[in-house]
Amino acid sequence: MRTVLWVLLCLPGLALAAQEVDMIVYPGDAGNDSLCSARDLLPIGIAWNRETFPREPQDSVWAPQLAVGLELNILPQTGVNIAHVDANGDGFIDFNDARVVAMNYDSIVSESVPLPPAYQPPFAVPTTLCPYLRLTFDRDTAMVLDTFYLDIFVEGFPGELPEPDGILGVSFSLSYDPIFLRDTLTRVLPDTLPGDLMFVHATQNLAYASRGLGAGRIDFAAAGRGQNVIRDNRFLGRVEFIVEDMIFRNTAEFVLDVNIDEASILFVNRDEFFFSQPDCVNEADEVLLLDPATATRAPSAAPTWRLFPNPAGTACRIEGERLPEQAWLYNMLGQPIREVDPRQPIALAELPAGLYFLRVRSGGEEAVFQLLHQ
Repeated sequence: MRTVLWVLLCLPGLALAAQEVDMIVYPGDAGNDSLCSARDLLPIGIAWNRETFPREPQDSVWAPQLAVGLELNILPQTGVNIAHVDANGDGFIDFNDARVVAMNYDSIVSESVPLPPAYQPPFAVPTTLCPYLRLTFDRDTAMVLDTFYLDIFVEGFPGELPEPDGILGVSFSLSYDPIFLRDTLTRVLPDTLPGDLMFVHATQNLAYASRGLGAGRIDFAAAGRGQNVIRDNRFLGRVEFIVEDMIFRNTAEFVLDVNIDEASILFVNRDEFFFSQPDCVNEADEVLLLDPATATRAPSAAPTWRLFPNPAGTACRIEGERLPEQAWLYNMLGQPIREVDPRQPIALAELPAGLYFLRVRSGGEEAVFQLLHQ
């Protein structure tokens, strides 16, 4: 056993208080809430480098394990004993414990019915720090079989903060409609280059977890190693999506948006305080999925609009009883060229001949037209 435990036991006045306690732990349930999830990475980050008694045997299987801990060896706010955080049972809190969270991901203590509340540190005293998540797609449109990305940022910092201010880690869940995606190929690509964060994430295709999630769901957590390493706006990683090859059936387009489960968002600092975001907005983004073979009309809006002439030479225009409010021109790969004024002729003379797409929007209605430029 490492020296630090014996020093604690021998300190005058603490010998009685620092008693050994027996407890049942489940490897990977670092927050002791009966569920192994991305949120369990945060207690590991907070307790980084702390020690406890090793388990015998050091088994990482999701099953009740007998552990011995010190009564006072707990997380600072929630009081979770470090023996629960020691997922692999070696007596030392490090990245090996995060690996066990991934191995036992989405496991539940079957005896806990209903489940107790999720691991939830107390709310921090309000400050000017108001972190939030921002999701941004790398493009406006994607065609069949295209690969596109959703970038994840944590923002809301008033400039870089000095030590020890800032955020140690964050966990959250995302959801989306996977019907037009090859969701078994969806991947999470965390930004590991700075090297100061550890990650746990899961998708339907198991990405980093040995147990997967349902379709259309992503869990993500990032945490520093005992330090508040997120002290300014930060890129956390990206999600890779692939558009299905034969998808659109009776529609020409589908708007994909990714939703953040606000109840799942947890920002914590190294003192185990929770930062909420009552006045902060989780910004969202969307991407339009197109099938070139059927991108000729949208169900409700398109019959009131048409392109004339089409095929077109130097210009074309939008005609209809009620002109759309916005319009965008895309090349045949779905890459945006420019926004155009739907009330004016659309100049095409400077563009090479070929197939283009015109996306129009008015209120909640959208349509996508094929435009042949000769």
